[in-house]
Amino acid sequence: MWPPEIAAREELAALLLGKSIAMAFGGERADRYGRLQAQAFWQDGDRLGWVQQHMLEQGLARAYVLAGNRACGAGLLAAERTARESRRGLWGEAAYRIRPADRPLELARYAGTFQAVEGRIVRVAQVRGVTYLNFDVDWHRGFSASVRREDLALLGDLGAEPKALQGRSVRVRGWIEQKPGPAIDLS
Repeated sequence: MWPPEIAAREELAALLLGKSIAMAFGGERADRYGRLQAQAFWQDGDRLGWVQQHMLEQGLARAYVLAGNRACGAGLLAAERTARESRRGLWGEAAYRIRPADRPLELARYAGTFQAVEGRIVRVAQVRGVTYLNFDVDWHRGFSASVRREDLALLGDLGAEPKALQGRSVRVRGWIEQKPGPAIDLS
């Protein structure tokens, strides 16, 4: 086992053993594999705690918000930010650092892995119901992120006018794919 995995298992055991656990759903109850998508809460006397928030604040997990289950997304990302800013747990490991968008060759090596990527959007293009956020003038080689029309709300207030993102620095997260350059589909 990898040391961060051991630390996470030990923290969960210390946090939850002997306590009552409650589950709550913030959207779809199961993912495409039939696994429950619940938020877990522990109760110890009159004290109630959110398991995912605790693990994220300790830097023992990364926030991963699935489409159809975004109700707690902002809270999960805020809890992760606490650990990331203090370089706690995973965030002290090079494997989990935020990747710069202006290094597409490096990003290509992470194909098939979940990454956070940050950079300035050079160009926004809309093609057949998909908005492309290009972080390089050469979109064939540079990093890009894509958003389907039905997911534009993920861009917040700018979802109505995604071209306003051009020139802005942003951070995206997701699974890196190679198509033709390194890319993340936002959903």
